[in-house]
Amino acid sequence: MSESSFKNNCSELRFGSNFAYILSENRLFSATEYKVLSSQTGGIFLRCMKMSYNGKVQCYYLTENKQPLLSMLSALSCDGLVTVILNILDAVLDVRNNGFLSCNNIDISAEHFYVEPSNLKVSVVYVPMERESNESYFFETKLRSSLLNLIEKHLKQPNQTLLRLTGMLSDASVLLSEIRDKLLQEVKPQPAPLMKGIAKIISVNTPFACEIQLTKQSFILGKEASSVDGAITFNAMISRVHCKITEDTGRYWITDLNSKNGTFVNKRRLPPNQTFPIQSGDMIRLANTDFQFLIT
Repeated sequence: MSESSFKNNCSELRFGSNFAYILSENRLFSATEYKVLSSQTGGIFLRCMKMSYNGKVQCYYLTENKQPLLSMLSALSCDGLVTVILNILDAVLDVRNNGFLSCNNIDISAEHFYVEPSNLKVSVVYVPMERESNESYFFETKLRSSLLNLIEKHLKQPNQTLLRLTGMLSDASVLLSEIRDKLLQEVKPQPAPLMKGIAKIISVNTPFACEIQLTKQSFILGKEASSVDGAITFNAMISRVHCKITEDTGRYWITDLNSKNGTFVNKRRLPPNQTFPIQSGDMIRLANTDFQFLIT
């Protein structure tokens, strides 16, 4: 969302740690985008509730256990900031690829990126408003400027990854998706918090329920029952041997086994044959089927 259109069409009210945007005119509210926004999973959006304030539409945002990025910057290491920026780019690209939402309606002001301190996952603020045309270039330019300002203002001694990131953000010929992919190669995944219990994956929005308990330390998933530990036979897009979930001292990792249609964690595609940490609540996509990973 451009800064000028935002100031003209919205006003902000604070309610403790939560806040709301009041639309200047009710006709600006997009019921379709609000419905799509409410149906999204994966946690990339700050939870939004449509309410009324003095007869006008109010978009009320619940920050829950998340903190504003600006309040965390002084405590973030260089690697931590790289991880946060990677997660911001993931969220923006997810909106761009959604088809029903518009990047123009993301609030990219630095104070409205919200972060979970435990894992540095980012939730963005999306305002379901009627779109303005021809603002895509402005949005990307503003986003790059905002991210560069975070790097320059709050980290006086950036590491090599941040220096390379600064160069890529400053070069408009380098696509945001390319920046994201290069960062993904450099960020060192951190193991999930230690948890004990029964690990399983549960299908989401499938024709019938599918729940698979991970009964081995190294558990292979795929559609060919004779070659895997957990067979998923209802989707031909899943490879015969698709991925592996391993456990080590209560921590869990997933590895794509060179599947044809990919393994995704929270909508991020994993490079083949590289381990990636997962934790309870994460969304795992095998080809085009979604599962939630849970430890109970």
